[in-house]
Amino acid sequence: MKRLNKIGKTLVGLLLGLVVTTACTDGNDWGIDSSKAALFRVSNISVTPSAQTASVSWTASKGAEYYVVEVSTSPLTEDVAQGAEGSLVFGEDKSITTIPATIKGLTKETEYFIRVKAYGNGLQSAWAYRDNSFETTEENILDEEGEGIAEEDITGTSIRVAWDTSAGLPVTHLEYEYETETASSRASAKVTRVLTDEEKAAGEAILTDLTPGVNYVINIYNGDDLRGQTFATTTQYMNEVAESDLLGSDVTIHWDARGRTMTHYGYLKDGETEITKVALDEAAQSASQVTVSGLELGTLYTFYLYNEDAVYGAVQATTEQIMNDIEDQYVTGSAITVQWTANDKTVTHLTYQAEGEDAETERALTSEEISAATATVTGLKALTTYTIRIYGDNNVLRGMATATTKENKIDLTGTTGIWSLTFSWDETDVEVASYGYAVGSEPESGDYTLTEEQLAARSVTIEGLEASTAYTFMLFDAEGNKVSNPTTFTTKVNPLAGYEIVTITDVSGLRNVVAGKTPDGAGTLSGNVAVIIPSGTSIENQTSNLGDLSSNYTSFIFWGGDVETQTEKPTLGLNQMSFAADGKYDLIKFYNLNVIGKGADASASFIYQNGVSTSVQKLEIESCDFTGFRYYLRAANATLFENVVINNSYIVIRESLILNQTTTAAVGTGGMSITNSTISVEKGTVIRNDQTEPTSLLIDQCSIYSGGSGWIMRYEGYRSTTINVTITNTLIDADEGNYNIRPDVITTSNVYGSNSSKDWCTKTSDTIFQDPANGDFTVKDAQYAIYGDQRWNK
Repeated sequence: MKRLNKIGKTLVGLLLGLVVTTACTDGNDWGIDSSKAALFRVSNISVTPSAQTASVSWTASKGAEYYVVEVSTSPLTEDVAQGAEGSLVFGEDKSITTIPATIKGLTKETEYFIRVKAYGNGLQSAWAYRDNSFETTEENILDEEGEGIAEEDITGTSIRVAWDTSAGLPVTHLEYEYETETASSRASAKVTRVLTDEEKAAGEAILTDLTPGVNYVINIYNGDDLRGQTFATTTQYMNEVAESDLLGSDVTIHWDARGRTMTHYGYLKDGETEITKVALDEAAQSASQVTVSGLELGTLYTFYLYNEDAVYGAVQATTEQIMNDIEDQYVTGSAITVQWTANDKTVTHLTYQAEGEDAETERALTSEEISAATATVTGLKALTTYTIRIYGDNNVLRGMATATTKENKIDLTGTTGIWSLTFSWDETDVEVASYGYAVGSEPESGDYTLTEEQLAARSVTIEGLEASTAYTFMLFDAEGNKVSNPTTFTTKVNPLAGYEIVTITDVSGLRNVVAGKTPDGAGTLSGNVAVIIPSGTSIENQTSNLGDLSSNYTSFIFWGGDVETQTEKPTLGLNQMSFAADGKYDLIKFYNLNVIGKGADASASFIYQNGVSTSVQKLEIESCDFTGFRYYLRAANATLFENVVINNSYIVIRESLILNQTTTAAVGTGGMSITNSTISVEKGTVIRNDQTEPTSLLIDQCSIYSGGSGWIMRYEGYRSTTINVTITNTLIDADEGNYNIRPDVITTSNVYGSNSSKDWCTKTSDTIFQDPANGDFTVKDAQYAIYGDQRWNK
């Protein structure tokens, strides 16, 4: 998003300030890293004083997060401690984050000395000093109380400025100051506004073409004589547009009207000058949000919020364009390969349309194509321009790209692994003798002669390639002529790149590795380690706790089966595992495993963390089955799980998927995501989280069951916690939807359920699944089969 101070018309007439002096920096009191002092160095301190206030400006680097300003009636030096007698300190509460800053509570006609320092990234700069003192004035005809301009005189783009005319003294102009930002520094700019005779007589003027949410310091002059000072922050009721608010050509904007009724919204395409203004209906006014539809893909727009003609907010956002430009190597004579970035949202199908044709041809995307975020459109005409569009749920257009097919030569098709690739071609009358491939360019010769077996199968498999690498292939005839279109295939990412890989097949090896040893117990392991459990292996450890994962590990992965291809899930039997005291892990991941607990006993948690200062940045489950546990994750006391990710998994739990009954543990402070999965809870609450730390939850394309009058969500600390919940394309069978959580923090789309009384879940029937209590999540009503975990409805 672009900063809001780029919204609106370009401000002109920037003048030099009344008092601008260069700051000098004496000494250095950086308490953490003195080598980085220059990063936040403050310079060019200027002061515009009034009777009881002063506007202070300076230049500082963009790395500064907040500032502290100190003034004193006595000279300030490095020998004077902060907050000494006779001084006033502003910003210790981190409240000074913009330039200029207004300091209040000064005494009129008094000499003051000043210094400023900056803070950022755990560092503090040296003090910067103004060379000379400044003196407050005798009068302030703008703001006698020093409280700034009243709210009713402020909108998002205008400020009404009034002054005392009772003394009959002349005024000539207003000057307002606000923050500016460049690639390397933050400072302030000033604009002069000459007063008309009518404004002078009325004692008021309106500043217009301002930017919402910006702090302005306003001074009034008679010639060079300052006669008063005040300040105001233009209204900004609108929230920044989040990634989740962008869907194709639709943008959802949100606001907090603070009791004021908003009547219209508007939008302006980048490069245009006329704003489209639309009335808000009662539903949008009540919800404080509206979705703007039909915009151009990949285009910057400015959105405005109005009360009649007055602007009360403005934000900028660029509409989605998830499809990448189609590069030449992904185009042949009859096929085009497209790639996209779905941003964790749903894509369902694509269409392709030849230039000059009226109709689009629609094709559903396979689960493999959706997972790989790439698809190849075949059967196209040679030397023809095609427009390819990709859609999400409800036929929402999310991306579009155009490409022209090449001359109709032999086309190659293929599949890739991590280190291998197989390509093939259709039967042809053209003589084919060899093939070649290269990285980063077309091969110039057929360096590899095709065998009789390869010619008969019209297929070639190449081993020993590099992972995550694009290879361009081409066929040649016996004379060395190129007889196929160049085709590029990209090998898959090695998911275990950067990890030390060990293999375990038994309980003793498992226990040794968890404790930080090699499987045989003879050596040690540390850093990033991936444990391979081969397909067909069954490791049984359900009778005793596995113990704490060694704190020597940075990241740790349990990987089931072959790395090259997803194979049959091996079985990993566990009673309970936890993490070492003071352990700090970047990633803990379980992939392609059948994880089983004690079964009918189900007394233990899969992960139980209690009473130790453990930090796990990301806890991830991918393509796993979990059964036989009381809880999947149970956290309590001094524990941090920053991100929790569950994808493409089937989890059967006795009481809760996530259980955090304390305020001193934090789960999902960076986000909790459950996608493409089935969650079955025998009784209890699917997610219970009592923390006071902010948290968010995304549930998409899931099938969820909670028996025994269970809840889906229970957030006890919701009154003191920022909670954001998004649920999409999900089917739910539960007696209740949520407990102790405000409905305004839940955003839903295509959520259907049985027995739910909650507004965010559309009730369809009393039994949406065939037999969820016994593990059958097949959807009864075919119209809902496109939602939920798709493994049940294929």
